[in-house]
Amino acid sequence: MHSSWAKKASSLPSDRIKPSNSKSQQISSKVKGKQPVPEPPKSKEIRRLESLLSSVQNSVGSEKDPKRGCFCLAREHPLSTYTPICFSCGLILCSINLPQYSCPSCFKPLWSDAQRSGIISQIDGELAARIAKEIADTERAAEEARKAAGAFPTLSGTIAPLPSPAPVPPNNKPSSYKVMSLTQKKKNKVVISSYTSAPQPPSRAQSPAEAEPVRVPEPPNEVRYAKTRPDPARPWQNLTGGGATYVPLARLDGDVSQLDGRDDEEGGSKTRSRRRRMNKGKARDDGADGRTQDRGEAHGSGNA
Repeated sequence: MHSSWAKKASSLPSDRIKPSNSKSQQISSKVKGKQPVPEPPKSKEIRRLESLLSSVQNSVGSEKDPKRGCFCLAREHPLSTYTPICFSCGLILCSINLPQYSCPSCFKPLWSDAQRSGIISQIDGELAARIAKEIADTERAAEEARKAAGAFPTLSGTIAPLPSPAPVPPNNKPSSYKVMSLTQKKKNKVVISSYTSAPQPPSRAQSPAEAEPVRVPEPPNEVRYAKTRPDPARPWQNLTGGGATYVPLARLDGDVSQLDGRDDEEGGSKTRSRRRRMNKGKARDDGADGRTQDRGEAHGSGNA
């Protein structure tokens, strides 16, 4: 019985190669099509809240702040919304003192287990509100861009603009070149020298670093007091440091502008002349009153 030629064993090497599996190609194409879409970059505030939430969740509360906290008593910075006060020593805490650390004064935890749950819920709520706000801002910006594009419709017959060419990446590969030179000896020979130059990488623009907030240091343990006795002649003297401060008087004509003591045409000379005239007028009035009184006494004695 005659058999088909395809059933015979072939001697060609190409016939021995197994056909590629089409199913594996389909599966790989499906996997490539189901790749996750990269998420947009998170904002600085969202990263801060996520880091704070993770720190509070993983914190025990007894860890000290490596930056020693802040002792401004909420005078330089706003009051902390998570731990506004230490329940052990009563220290007022500002927003620089993070809730995952202990009190910078007594080094005791700033919260109990119940308070910790409340702080976590508060941070979680702030994080959710911030994400919702940024999503709403993004959708609003997209809607405004869509409205702006709809105000200027494009004609169907116009040619679409060509896409801008992609920027050419810089060539960072080292380049080599050869130099041919002739010797100055009797026998002129050609010398070939090869050189290789490595291009310098482009300088990367440095991102501005975030400014560190100014922290008020811990007050000294020793109480500041005056180590010398006060002078009986000057009991008001400041013995702890800092001398007296001169406060100039106001002008006599009712002007509250202060003079600096210089004898200029508009300042001290006019004030001094005005004072002299006033003093002379006062002395003249006092003399007239005295003569009048003397005349009255003499008249009274004559009548007697």
